Amino acid sequence: MKYDLRRQVNSCLSTNTFQNRKSLKRLSANHNTFIFLRDSFGSEVRSLSDSQGNLGDPNDGYFGCSINGKTAGIVMTKKNGGWKVTSIQVYK
Repeated sequence: MKYDLRRQVNSCLSTNTFQNRKSLKRLSANHNTFIFLRDSFGSEVRSLSDSQGNLGDPNDGYFGCSINGKTAGIVMTKKNGGWKVTSIQVYK
């Protein structure tokens, strides 16, 4: 799961393209998170924690990490046999 999370988020942050901005907009939990991620192209997921729980659903996983110096929470959901990032929240 951690490998999939890193790959998916780092891919979205790799270059400032329309498709990557669209993906970040869809994944962002709120507008402030989207603005931060949009301005963080070229950064990567750092200090990724182990799974912090499943949010009450065995098909979910919550992870903590750092993106561009800020703490972020990322939710992954099991879909079609694979894990997909479904939400990113950046904290102050």
